Amino acid sequence: MSASLGDHCARKIGRGLQAVKAGLVAGSCIRLCAALLLLSTALPSIAQSAEEGQAVVLVHGFDSGPEIWRGTARILQERGYLALPVLWAPEAGQRAPQVATQVLLPRIREALSAAGIPPESGFHVITHSLGGLLLRFLLEHPGEDADEPLSNGSWRGDGVPDGDPNLRQQVRSLIMLSTPNQGARTGVARMACSAYHRKEWRPLGCDMLLTSPFQTLLGTRKPSEVDTPYLAIGVEAPAPLFFAPPYDGDGDGQRAGHDNAVMAEAAQLDGAPFVVWRGWRQADHFHSTCSETVNGWFLSFLDRGAVPEPSTARSGRGDACRGLAKGAWRKAWELRQDAAQSGDRR
Repeated sequence: MSASLGDHCARKIGRGLQAVKAGLVAGSCIRLCAALLLLSTALPSIAQSAEEGQAVVLVHGFDSGPEIWRGTARILQERGYLALPVLWAPEAGQRAPQVATQVLLPRIREALSAAGIPPESGFHVITHSLGGLLLRFLLEHPGEDADEPLSNGSWRGDGVPDGDPNLRQQVRSLIMLSTPNQGARTGVARMACSAYHRKEWRPLGCDMLLTSPFQTLLGTRKPSEVDTPYLAIGVEAPAPLFFAPPYDGDGDGQRAGHDNAVMAEAAQLDGAPFVVWRGWRQADHFHSTCSETVNGWFLSFLDRGAVPEPSTARSGRGDACRGLAKGAWRKAWELRQDAAQSGDRR
């Protein structure tokens, strides 16, 4: 643990001792710091820097968090990459274009800056679910002017483009895991649009519908002017929780199921390599990031641009998140962010 992070823990413990009896809060902080020590190999150091192109920004999807990348972060770090999970969430009333430019893009820039990476340096991005659509918007439509959402799902601007035209040159590759490039096609997005329990996320559920203005703008083909290599990965669960008719998204005559949120072949994007992972374990929407097979595909594409062979049989090999409790990892990640911000303020 770095000295600054140790000091941060000590300050938290000290405040806890002053605030409560019996040292309960202090004990909690001690356990948290111990968890951070145990997880240090799975979390990148804030002070660590990366060689040109070796940073990997990890972007979660709909109402999720950086903890879904706990196994991926460890594997990337072991390979010599600098893993930078980011946390984003919509503000009330925002649609996908505003979230992409006003929330996610600043979070990415902040993560790179905190890691000591120069603003012009290259980096890779791995995304999950809706996160992939947001990255596509940033890469494919940097000139879009979408400051204010409208009630019909469209938007209007102030006459000034909101994106960053340099992003295309900086993003070395984009991997999209279970991203609904052809709409989710399971009914889950429609339910999220109308009845999701966290109301600020409902507009983003609507934006995942294939007929939404956002999806219409993105389309189902990678623009020819975008040189960034893409890889799209679909996920098929072995025993889905609900029935939805299998879908053939790549036109090969073979239909596939879903991962309890997105049809596997709805992740297909014309003009980009596409594969489907079929697994026995971790084969659902929020756990596929813990598949060692999928993470192996990430590494192959990052290392040498290799497109993985699609799954022909279900794979039960390996759990990349083994030994990394989701809640403890998230707390450790938050503590690192807090320590970094405290350092910036000093």
